Amino acid sequence: SSRACAGVACAVAVAARMSEQEPSPPSSPTSSSSSRQKMSITAAAHNVLHKTGGPGGIETWVEAGSSYDKAQTPLHVWSKSDLFERHHNTSKFLRELLGTDAAIRAFNAVSPPSTQIGLALANVADAYECSLYVIRELVHAEFDARAHAPQTILRTDCLASRVIRFYVGEQSQGYLRFCVGKYVAQLTSEEFPTMEIEPHLLEKYVNPTESAVQAQRQRLLTIVIDVWERITSDEARCAIPSDVLFIAACIQEAAEKHGLDAAPLLGGFVMLRFLCPALFTPESFGLFPAHVVPSDRARRNLVLVTKVLQKLTNGVLFSEKETSFVFLNEFLEQYAPSRDEYLKWVGSAARTRSAVQELLAATASPPAALRSERRLSECGTSDASDVDTLHRALYDRFKQEKSEFHTTGPAVAEAITRLREAVMALGPPPDIRRVSQASSAKVGDAAQRRRSTHIPSDSGDERFDDLEQRQFCYVNGTSTRGCAVLYIILHHLSFGHVARSSRVRRFLLKRLREATAQGDVEVVVDLSWTEHAIDFEFVNHAHIEFTRLYNTLMRNDRKRVRVVHVLQPHEYAEAFLRTLASVVTSRGMSKVRLYYHWKHLRPHIAEDELALPRESRNYLRSFRGYVTDRKGVVQERLYIVTRSTLLCVQPTENKVLYEKKYSELLEITTEENGITLRMMPVSRPRRDSSIVGRLNSLRSPASDLEMERIRCPAQVRDEMTEWILHRLMDYHDSQTQDEFQVTKVNHRRRKQARVLKIAKDAILTLDGRKVTHEIQWCSIVDAKTEPRSPDVVQVFVKNEETARTFICSNPEEAGKLLKAVQSGIKSSRRERKRAVALLQGQE
Repeated sequence: SSRACAGVACAVAVAARMSEQEPSPPSSPTSSSSSRQKMSITAAAHNVLHKTGGPGGIETWVEAGSSYDKAQTPLHVWSKSDLFERHHNTSKFLRELLGTDAAIRAFNAVSPPSTQIGLALANVADAYECSLYVIRELVHAEFDARAHAPQTILRTDCLASRVIRFYVGEQSQGYLRFCVGKYVAQLTSEEFPTMEIEPHLLEKYVNPTESAVQAQRQRLLTIVIDVWERITSDEARCAIPSDVLFIAACIQEAAEKHGLDAAPLLGGFVMLRFLCPALFTPESFGLFPAHVVPSDRARRNLVLVTKVLQKLTNGVLFSEKETSFVFLNEFLEQYAPSRDEYLKWVGSAARTRSAVQELLAATASPPAALRSERRLSECGTSDASDVDTLHRALYDRFKQEKSEFHTTGPAVAEAITRLREAVMALGPPPDIRRVSQASSAKVGDAAQRRRSTHIPSDSGDERFDDLEQRQFCYVNGTSTRGCAVLYIILHHLSFGHVARSSRVRRFLLKRLREATAQGDVEVVVDLSWTEHAIDFEFVNHAHIEFTRLYNTLMRNDRKRVRVVHVLQPHEYAEAFLRTLASVVTSRGMSKVRLYYHWKHLRPHIAEDELALPRESRNYLRSFRGYVTDRKGVVQERLYIVTRSTLLCVQPTENKVLYEKKYSELLEITTEENGITLRMMPVSRPRRDSSIVGRLNSLRSPASDLEMERIRCPAQVRDEMTEWILHRLMDYHDSQTQDEFQVTKVNHRRRKQARVLKIAKDAILTLDGRKVTHEIQWCSIVDAKTEPRSPDVVQVFVKNEETARTFICSNPEEAGKLLKAVQSGIKSSRRERKRAVALLQGQE
């Protein structure tokens, strides 16, 4: 009966637990006196808040009483020499972690069970092109540890099961779509009826008469038989990936080593760890859109089919306690020979298929990448946070003096000792947020204060004058369907409003009811310039706020919200939409539309009717900060982290002011209200052509070192520092290319000379020094070269019918660009997986 608006839920959730907003640009001083030119950011913030009612992220600093131009005590300093040493120790740590079979088994013995650790290990192994080698050793380690209880092998929440699931789910989507994709779409469609066979649950849909129950049983039995025959068909057997058969061969190899029957173990992997999870949770295996989750009725259909297949795989009949399922015992007994024959074929194919034998031979010893000083940046990944996750997990275990681990031999015990030495030589993990939050509690971090201080909710007839002035939620214009448009601009909220999220919820409720009272409404949720604090407290608080809003809305109000346009979502926003399935029906989720550029709203809202703020139209995925020029004027700047440089962009015109190379960076200092970058001097030509002038142009004493002091809130400071450190660790001696000279073909088929920059969150298109377009990684579906023209790269973007075309100078350059784009797409998908794991509480 519910038609909820998931976009409004996302707005309430973000507003309720939004991390520190980027500060608003303070007004420039009008007087020429030095005292007014050097005014503090506190006074500038008061001018903005009281006169313009603009974004109020500066309130964090105002509450703390800090001054923009006040000298700050350094919290932490990272020098280039420290980074070089850390980079060398990181390479040694990865070799000790993945370099031998004993090292992998040692990691399996000491690492705690966690989804994040399994995902990080799968990503690092994929970067070093040794995923199958790692999986093979983890399977043998699992058998060594649980040979005394074969029924638990690969059926518990072990590291091997997690890595296998992440790897196989990524590599076998085509096979899964062929086997179960058709039935997933059928069982989850709105037209397909329920297959419920328990009478007390069937009452919700039909009258549970004897004939109705019998029809339900026949429908369930027919679907189960169709799914099983599809899985065991000749076409599916030919399509099964060699990687899946390789893992089956590893299981068979380990089972023979320990004298165990391989058939039930193969069934536990192929069915219980591969096909059944894909059928039960299709959204986790790419069989569903990223933000769509099956409804309760559809999920129940999937559960019933999966339950029967699990019983068939385990060779167990339904007991008398499950009276509604006893009729399926005849099917289980009839198809038991077919199950045995299929599992026997899997074992035979794992032995005889030539591709599997080649993989077994290739994984008999560690790959060459693990025996050399090969770096992550050279392996095609730009995500150093996976290494940090593994480092942090091991450091927390090894720092305990009385840490004892179960080992299966002297080689593993020796590998644990070497791994401990490598981790301790690397030192504490570079968790910027931990250091900053512990050292800068006095700065007035409102997010931290809210966690420890109870903030009473407002009661009574409250006034919303401050929210009215900020233009956070307003109705303006009509859509192409003739509906009124309600805008929710999240970056117009201040931290003071975030602290009292109940007021924001009530204000949203008031505006939504006012809009729906006049007719149908379309909602535009603007997520630009917002940061999400993804943690368990965020999830709980978000669901509480949304549930309150949802329960307060009348059913008629929900029906009047026709569609919700979410503008500028990122990986965490897409992951958050998936968590709303516990509250919102599939019909309600189908109303949500994601747009990665404001121009994509044109088919729904005419451009002259679109009432988005100017800063939303000029949005770039970047870090927002402030600098003080030589005259003491505070100016806003955008900082974009690329693979080898740091771009400084003027926000109003999206013009690149300058570009700093990481090779020129000498030192990073974090302070309470920002960071300071100490750069090498850059020789600039002097007008003086004399000998003295030429010598002066080459002079670079210590006093000439360039200092870049960036003022920003703690959250922006931490994330920006973390990304720069990660890029520095990957940058040394690597030949990573982040700039490409291309010819862009626009929508009118005209050719334009452009420069592509590979940034942290997006691909930037530059015309000279101006950023003309931005393609976000989370909006890219795929990238490939044109078959007939190997020097042409096509990038496929969501919400766009045609691919974006870029012509390179030669096929080799096109191959480098394609590799860089695919690496960014893969990194974005990993971020989405991390967010989903956190939001679902799997850590």
